[in-house]
Amino acid sequence: MILVGRFMPIALIMMFPITMNIFFFHLTLGLGSIPMAMMTMFVHIYLIYTYRSSYSTMIHG
Repeated sequence: MILVGRFMPIALIMMFPITMNIFFFHLTLGLGSIPMAMMTMFVHIYLIYTYRSSYSTMIHG
């Protein structure tokens, strides 16, 4: 879904909990690979920010 770009906003919503788990796992247990986890989290947050107009109906009701 992310590679095609057609359903990017829903794919980002579905993948955010997975990204958070990866980040917090590496933050607490695997400090050796924290830069990759941080990069993944920042890219995910950037993409959510980029598609923020798609989420306005969810946020504002």
